[in-house]
Amino acid sequence: MMHVLRAIAAGQAGCVATWQLLAAGWSRDAVRHRTRGLRRLHEGVYVTGDAPVTRLQRWWAATLTAPGSVLAFASAGAAHEMRPWEGAFEVIVRQGSGGPRRQRRC
Repeated sequence: MMHVLRAIAAGQAGCVATWQLLAAGWSRDAVRHRTRGLRRLHEGVYVTGDAPVTRLQRWWAATLTAPGSVLAFASAGAAHEMRPWEGAFEVIVRQGSGGPRRQRRC
């Protein structure tokens, strides 16, 4: 079973989500038991290993909070090394959400 967790995490900077393990055929009890020793970054999102959490792992963890989420805008550009960005927040967009909303000023 742990080989499934390791395989998923290996392609995601060491991060794995509960919904991914459930989709791979794990039971809720198995997920609860097997993720017990992992560090939780968000509800249902874990990181493997003991090293300090990197910015790339935080990006992965944010997008793994729900299926269909993607990193957007400056965060995505920085993650793909297309542009530097040291902003204080990350932008996550979920499918069908229409993207982030901006308030209009009159």
